Amino acid sequence: MDDRMRERRALEHRRALQRKRRQQQIIRRTCLTVIAAVLVVTAVVSLSKMRRSQAGEAVSQNVNQGSPQTVDTTYKNVDNFKNDEEAGKVGETSDEEEQEEICVVVDPGHGGKDPGTLWKNTYEKDINLDIALKLEKLLKEAGYKVVMTRDDDTYPNLSDRVQVAERNQADAFVSIHQNAVENSTTISGMEIYCNEDSDSKSPDLANAIFDSVLEKTGAKSLGVVTDSDFVVVENNTRPACLIETGFLTTPSEREKLLDDDYQEKIAEGILEGLNVFFEKNPVF
Repeated sequence: MDDRMRERRALEHRRALQRKRRQQQIIRRTCLTVIAAVLVVTAVVSLSKMRRSQAGEAVSQNVNQGSPQTVDTTYKNVDNFKNDEEAGKVGETSDEEEQEEICVVVDPGHGGKDPGTLWKNTYEKDINLDIALKLEKLLKEAGYKVVMTRDDDTYPNLSDRVQVAERNQADAFVSIHQNAVENSTTISGMEIYCNEDSDSKSPDLANAIFDSVLEKTGAKSLGVVTDSDFVVVENNTRPACLIETGFLTTPSEREKLLDDDYQEKIAEGILEGLNVFFEKNPVF
């Protein structure tokens, strides 16, 4: 299947998701409007009965004018009524709050005081962030909600990164890293990690992303590890994976990883893998 066909299928998939989300939003708005109207009417009726009871009002029919007259000294201030009326709107949300999006947490590994792998004046943390920012842009263009664990040279600890996924009820968590090995300048390839005991869908996520990134970049596969003890995947209760996109200790691969076009291919591969994963594991 050529790139054009894959991109077209990905676009069709995203459009289908967007149509479905719009339909769900319309249904939710309609339901909320009806509920709000019922609550307002109920509040007004209850208030009216209470006011009549407390004021001991006498209602008589004015034959000449053909309209009811009431005597009521209970509420001189209408604020109480306004509060009751507003109570009928509990549960209503703004359009922005109603919007449903697939949430992806992107985690550029290391950062700040933690440079990660350091080789020949090349910092892993910088490449991780470069790829992550490219991925963020692609995901937003595709209609995803994106939450970054960091978007600059700072260091959130590993527990904080996991909590970002938990707080945002992420539908997927992707951590981006570079590899290294001592005493070798020839080993190359990518590998990806997840923990199937933490979330049963994590292997599906890892495999979908890995297959797409390998196809996009032509990189060598070093396999998928499904019982990783990396904190960000082992302690994550959301579908999560950590991808090592290459070896900075190998000159030829380091040169690729520093190249904008190659980084873009990695980001595109991750996006396509997420599309595949959510097509097989729909959120809505």
